[in-house]
Amino acid sequence: MDRKKFMAQLNSDWKAFEESYAGLPDAKMGKPGVAGEWSVRDLIGHVATWDAEGAKAASLMVKGKRAPKYADSYNDDQVVAKRSLSLKALAKDAKDSHRAVESLVQSVPERYFVRETAVRRLLRGETYKHYAEHAASIQAWRKRRRV
Repeated sequence: MDRKKFMAQLNSDWKAFEESYAGLPDAKMGKPGVAGEWSVRDLIGHVATWDAEGAKAASLMVKGKRAPKYADSYNDDQVVAKRSLSLKALAKDAKDSHRAVESLVQSVPERYFVRETAVRRLLRGETYKHYAEHAASIQAWRKRRRV
């Protein structure tokens, strides 16, 4: 996979993630049970967090530095923190985080994408594989709830 294919996958799966909750009434966005106790709104914040953290970590790795380690509670702490955002602010945060990943991918040397590297593996796991995982959770929840 080269950078062009990586970007195509990144943006295709991002679009699918956004489409998984498109048209969902605001009142349903905060309903728990989509992924464990998390709501659609929580998943949007969670994905935004890991887009941003993945971009930071990959940037450090490209510079020869170590990626940060996170406490087990980091996920839940970030979800709780983002619950205070309005839906509009949360959507902006998610789009901004995704743009940061796109920008990073464009700036990382091609050699990190043409073969399996720690940077490519990290970015894949924190971005498009993550989008697909949570898009599937949202779609299954919507099907169960008929929303």
